[in-house]
Amino acid sequence: MSRRYYFLLITLPVSLLIAATACSSDPIADYYAVGESSVQRENRRLLSLLDESENPDRAIVVRRLAGNLREEGYTERMVHLLTTQVERNPDDPYNGYYLFLIGRAYQRSGNDEFARRYFRRSLNDYPDVDINGSSVHFAALDALSGISEDPRHRIGYYEQLLDRFPSRIDEGRIHYYMGRTYENLVDWDRSRRAYERFLALPNTEIPGASDAHSTVRRKLQFARSSRDWTFESLEELVDVVRTALANRDSNTLRRYQTGVDFFAASPQQDPTDANSTFGFNIEVFLSRSNVRTASEFSVNSNDREAYLQTTGWAERFSTWYFYFRRVDFPADPEVHGNWEWAGIRFGEVH
Repeated sequence: MSRRYYFLLITLPVSLLIAATACSSDPIADYYAVGESSVQRENRRLLSLLDESENPDRAIVVRRLAGNLREEGYTERMVHLLTTQVERNPDDPYNGYYLFLIGRAYQRSGNDEFARRYFRRSLNDYPDVDINGSSVHFAALDALSGISEDPRHRIGYYEQLLDRFPSRIDEGRIHYYMGRTYENLVDWDRSRRAYERFLALPNTEIPGASDAHSTVRRKLQFARSSRDWTFESLEELVDVVRTALANRDSNTLRRYQTGVDFFAASPQQDPTDANSTFGFNIEVFLSRSNVRTASEFSVNSNDREAYLQTTGWAERFSTWYFYFRRVDFPADPEVHGNWEWAGIRFGEVH
């Protein structure tokens, strides 16, 4: 079913729905009373309760009926039910909740555009309500912050979460995402402040980013540095390193190591481990080695990072791989995308 046809179907007014099913004795009941026989019977009872305009449990009835339709696989009928309730009862305090349920249905189907539309209506057009102790506005803000395409809108949702629901959120996680969003907007001052608040909460965990704290800490250190070790061209940087190795020029090599978290690690060692960066002095190793460099980069190199094989080191690992990567720092357009020499891997790199 096409998106256009689906949208027209779920927004049909009840009068047209009745006309389309006029052969039935109760077309509205037939439209909503679907699924297993026991569910059909319950849905008919629920529909009869909705006919009682003064029913104080109307919201409970609508929620139960909508849940039955969704669980039986009739999401489009659930959406039709909820939109009809909002249109017929504009003063219903639970309209924001109904619109949120519609937004969630669209989000689950992968239609983020419609999901955003209904989440925004739930948030902006109707008062907040609690459902089983959970705020509908909080749920709408949380959803919008995750699927909003406009980073400025996303920042607004983060700010509302911080202002309105400080006890319900993971504050560190919100500051982390704000920092990333401001960084994408090339607003480094605000990004830096958000990242600093994130680092002040060391117990915060970021899903899918176990190294978030070390990554953010490095970005802040990078921002405070001179950044004068970067090269616009990878080839130019590698030429400098090759020449320094050939001349055993340890001063030049130290000069062009990245100024933030340069690592020297074995293949099994995590480069972010403090032991991989502490006390490494290339002069000690260079003075007693006869180093040769490969003519080409290793096969696992790409347009974001590169490995250069060097051999002849008079150490336990006679092969070292010099690791180069692009600089990811949009706050400084003159440096962003440049190349830096970030570290050394001892032994074979697979």
